[in-house]
Amino acid sequence: MTELDAQSVTWFQTFCGGFSGLADLETKAQSISTPAQAGELLGTLGQAFTETGQKLQSVPPPTFEGGDQLAATSQEVFNKVGPAFTEFGQQAATIDQNDQAALQKFGTDFQQQLSSLKDVQNIQLSDSVKAAAEKQVPECATLAKLGSGSSAGASAAPSS
Repeated sequence: MTELDAQSVTWFQTFCGGFSGLADLETKAQSISTPAQAGELLGTLGQAFTETGQKLQSVPPPTFEGGDQLAATSQEVFNKVGPAFTEFGQQAATIDQNDQAALQKFGTDFQQQLSSLKDVQNIQLSDSVKAAAEKQVPECATLAKLGSGSSAGASAAPSS
């Protein structure tokens, strides 16, 4: 089995930890009853994603084959999705919950933005690297569990 070195473990801690807000999204989404509540949650996620993108810029990339590409693509995704989630959070907070057309448009626009997370799936990790990340990095094990029951988590989890 592959063992990740310290540099790769540190990178995966930052990367997988950046998706921890998706657990909140899964948990809290069911109790959201107003656009303002959705806006608050999306704003929090956006800030976390943006901060992760910034942190990844200062963390050396993982050392396995393809690690540089994984690092570059991941930074790009976080730097694109973070501000978008923040913006959608601000938009949601201004929607009248009785305006069905505005709510529907917001939902459609947001679903299109979520497709940006699928960029992470374009990076192929070997099964051994993925297994090592899930074994050695608790944040990645949590993300993998999320991915097994949620399309958002599945799109965020590094695929093999």
